[in-house]
Amino acid sequence: MIEIVIIIIMLGIALFFSADFTSLVRPEIQPDEILTEYLTIYSPAMTSSLDIHSEVINFKLITFVLISSLVFIFYKHKEHQKTLKLSHKIFFVGFVCALFLYQIATYGSHYEEIHSDYVNYENINNFHKVKTFEAKLISTEILRETWPGNKTKRGDDGLWTILKLNTSKGEFHINTQADWLRSQDHTMPLCFKGDFIQLITPYEGRDIKMRYYHSFSTYHETDKSKTVCLVDFKVK
Repeated sequence: MIEIVIIIIMLGIALFFSADFTSLVRPEIQPDEILTEYLTIYSPAMTSSLDIHSEVINFKLITFVLISSLVFIFYKHKEHQKTLKLSHKIFFVGFVCALFLYQIATYGSHYEEIHSDYVNYENINNFHKVKTFEAKLISTEILRETWPGNKTKRGDDGLWTILKLNTSKGEFHINTQADWLRSQDHTMPLCFKGDFIQLITPYEGRDIKMRYYHSFSTYHETDKSKTVCLVDFKVK
């Protein structure tokens, strides 16, 4: 029982550090400022070094905790069965130390790999399949709508927050609660992780350019019409 509690605590710590505490830092644009070219408000290439370090640490911490937990369970099983030998103790300590050293030794290469993926996001992960929506953003509305067929405790009658964009080329709907983690297609570019409302609504009256794709969310496996994975966002 104590072993289970320890594992739960370790996983809790890992999940706490894996939370996304980053906030959107957008370029400052004056309401009457005239832009002749598109200004990038968000793209993966704008991800800060601190955020990348945080992502690497989160991944390595969770990996270390999960693997160490499995070894710990094996150790306690042997101890409970009274078959624990000195070799088992040496293996347990040696394995955990080796795993820890491996995580440290590969930290730099892991960071560079992720940094490269962010910077070169237009050249990897089937970027050619990404769609482009370019129009004048006339106004925005925040709606509460049902999402029939969704697989959550809300049921079909539960309401979801939808950001409606009224543009010169028609309406564009984004389910702001679909959650990028549940909507990310791992064969496609990374999704925007932040707040759609905070990102888009300040630019009413301006031309916008969004590159995106629709993907099935684990919340809903048959309707992806409002599940938007935003790749980058520009205004002028």
